[in-house]
Amino acid sequence: MDDFDEFIKLDSETFLRDIRQRMADFAGAQDRAASVVGRAVSSDGYVTVECTMDGVTSLKLDARIKRLGAEEIAEEILQTIKMADSEFKRETAEVMQEALGDNMPDVTDVAAAATRFEDAEKSFDQVMREAADELNRMRWEMGH
Repeated sequence: MDDFDEFIKLDSETFLRDIRQRMADFAGAQDRAASVVGRAVSSDGYVTVECTMDGVTSLKLDARIKRLGAEEIAEEILQTIKMADSEFKRETAEVMQEALGDNMPDVTDVAAAATRFEDAEKSFDQVMREAADELNRMRWEMGH
């Protein structure tokens, strides 16, 4: 191999190794984020809510909630859902921050982030195909 071949091989291998590691880190973070559960209990303890990436997955009402009026019950439920959702988003952001560090975009919608990741992966694959084609063209022109 000549210097050009060594240069291209070294840089592309390093680049691909780095990209593969980042993709593996992100995929692991996605898996961990999928298991995050945000939990909240109302201040009076009458309402308990759990939220995941699928939305509200659990709503428990203590029998004592019957002491409240309909509007108060609705308000307690809505406030507790908001708290559980905020907790879910905070924990999800922590998981992503651990995996991506400073490269983490501002992500609060995990499903949208997964879609953006898939789009980025497709774009990356296309860029890599084009780069490989260009490198092959350059090698051919240089007589290698």
